[in-house]
Amino acid sequence: MKRLLALAFVLWSSTSFAFPFKCDKDQAQCEVQTRRLTVGDKVGVFTPEKELVALGEVTDIDGGKRIIKITKKWAILLRSHDIDIINDLAYSAPEAHYKIITPLARTAWAGQIALVNIGIGDGFIGTEVSGLFFKHFWRDFSYFGRLHYLTGKGSASDNLGGIQSLDVNINSMGASGGVSEMILPFAAIAIRLDAEVGFGVGTVTLSGDYDKDKILNSRFKDGMGIYARGGAAAVWRRDGIQPEVGLAILHLHNSNNTAFFLGLNGTIK
Repeated sequence: MKRLLALAFVLWSSTSFAFPFKCDKDQAQCEVQTRRLTVGDKVGVFTPEKELVALGEVTDIDGGKRIIKITKKWAILLRSHDIDIINDLAYSAPEAHYKIITPLARTAWAGQIALVNIGIGDGFIGTEVSGLFFKHFWRDFSYFGRLHYLTGKGSASDNLGGIQSLDVNINSMGASGGVSEMILPFAAIAIRLDAEVGFGVGTVTLSGDYDKDKILNSRFKDGMGIYARGGAAAVWRRDGIQPEVGLAILHLHNSNNTAFFLGLNGTIK
């Protein structure tokens, strides 16, 4: 009977009093409008799915407000989170009592491979491989840089000039940088939006001695050109290596292309 009462108290104390809160800029101290907490009480910050985000302790009382010192934090505290009172045992060993949220990495890497529908010549499928580096800077936003290598082989023709089905081969290598936002960052499946701009150094060959600009309508040239990209990826927010899948629109030199990509990302410690 005593065990049942103790279990009921633990469940009641961790789920009955969920309080909204606000914090200082550094999220080191928060305040809650309630009289149900007192100095020394231990609390946890939880997502709506009851994943633990942070631990804290009530350190002061200011009228109807309780001042809470955040003692450990795994991720950024959001308005959708709530503070619940927890017992000392759960506070001292949270991993044994709660699912800990998977935080946004301060620095991260990613690798991607993409199939690109290249809008050059008669249109053909190419392949792109990329390496990315992310640096978190504010809330759900990160700066990132990309190194890419793209290659493709297809055909091109000039019907007005009576030239049919020439082989065309393109290659591009370059770098770009931009800003990324993670939407629903603490859900099981998050959405990452990327926007970037940079350059690509390209080479193009045709099977025959023809004017490349005329055959390809100046959409791709030898030398340096603009590389711009916007995309969206669904990311499985699991612990460790995280798979992702997405779509992107890619502007390369003077051509517009679409890409489907698969990737992996992970934390840099």
